[in-house]
Amino acid sequence: MKHINVATYNICHGRYADLDWSRIASAIREADADIVGLQEIDMGTNRIGGLDTVAALTAATGLTHALFVPAMDFDGGQYGTAILSRYPIVDSGILPLPSASYEPRALGWVTVETEDGHPLTLLNTHLSYESHDQQDIQFAYIADWMGKHLTPDTPAVLTG
Repeated sequence: MKHINVATYNICHGRYADLDWSRIASAIREADADIVGLQEIDMGTNRIGGLDTVAALTAATGLTHALFVPAMDFDGGQYGTAILSRYPIVDSGILPLPSASYEPRALGWVTVETEDGHPLTLLNTHLSYESHDQQDIQFAYIADWMGKHLTPDTPAVLTG
């Protein structure tokens, strides 16, 4: 398989970039990422003026294939994670994670076909920050899912 650059980036809904999506896109482009897992994505929320963040970032980064993974309804829109890819997505899914009484979390995954025709699966999440025990439960849930759904010969990367 060709060398592939994978990145992960918690954009904090754009707060630290003063909602300047070009700054966030510039950081992604500078990383020369082929695939990026993003955390803390607002989609259509009031606090970002109803913006479709994923569409804005795909347009600004050139990573034109995307999956938004909603974890919860929030502030007039949704909040969750996303995956952006240079490569076409041939399969994808969303898996809600056990969150107990904490903020809801989800795992998103995509399988892409790289330039040389090889599949690569990227999984992305944002584990609960409120409890290390809950993080352990969520990670075990992800590991169990991976063991049941991914073949040993398909490369996979987990970001978050």
